[in-house]
Amino acid sequence: MNSSGEAPFWRDQEEIVITGISGRFPRCENVQEFGDLLMAGEDLVTEDNLRWPPGSQLAIVHSILLP
Repeated sequence: MNSSGEAPFWRDQEEIVITGISGRFPRCENVQEFGDLLMAGEDLVTEDNLRWPPGSQLAIVHSILLP
């Protein structure tokens, strides 16, 4: 439900299933380890250059709209 008490527009749409995922995550070898650390409340933000130099991000995603 949204703030007006209505079901989201996608609620009556066909369901989807995410069957796989990959990525590079800080201090983690895989997605499961990343999820476990997040759920444990670990702070994974670092100011080192283990992944890439600070300030060299290709893009910042501010929001995602799903159909």
